[in-house]
Amino acid sequence: LALTIFFAFLFVKADFWTQKADFPGSGRQYPFSFSIGNKGFFGGGRDSTYNNLYDFLEYDSGTNIWTQKANY
Repeated sequence: LALTIFFAFLFVKADFWTQKADFPGSGRQYPFSFSIGNKGFFGGGRDSTYNNLYDFLEYDSGTNIWTQKANY
């Protein structure tokens, strides 16, 4: 029993999350996204009242900052 408990604790993996910068835009449906290197790009889609959104944002994982880019 002691060995079972020991091995159970040995193989238990704790999951830890680190809070990153919140997305500054609004909630949306059907956005597009892609990444290049350590930067992620996100934009477009439509809001909850079916209005098209044309914003375009960049997330830099190194600095943890969202930057607004030119609308598409």
